[in-house]
Amino acid sequence: MLTEEFIQDLSRARIEPEMLPDGRLNTYALASCLYETINQGIVPVSVAAFQRIVEDDEGFVDELNEYYPDDRKGQQVDLGLDTRERDILKEILALHFAGRNWPLNMDREGTMLEFAEKMDVALRKEGWDFRIKWDYLDKRAPRS
Repeated sequence: MLTEEFIQDLSRARIEPEMLPDGRLNTYALASCLYETINQGIVPVSVAAFQRIVEDDEGFVDELNEYYPDDRKGQQVDLGLDTRERDILKEILALHFAGRNWPLNMDREGTMLEFAEKMDVALRKEGWDFRIKWDYLDKRAPRS
């Protein structure tokens, strides 16, 4: 079930099914990537802007289209990515916006805080919203 916060994030990103742009990435894969991104606290300014960034990695798009096909033939559809694809997506976003890799869980707190601040500045500059979900960084991390 989608939380109220997630629905508000989708609304803020002005995302409706009929707005999903045509591109190389199929609709189900795009929706799963978008779901994971918003779940990380990153709300794109638009689906098209998000899709352009993800589709820059052609190998990743091919992989997503293979493992997350549109034609589900009556199967239950759960949005979201497996761990490997989720990590690749985070790397794509981190490299695009912060110019560096997404910190690992074992990185020291200062590294994570520095990354969060870089992401916050870069995302907001392009009109995106960022609410980092690393609770242990407490109130020092950017919040909207």
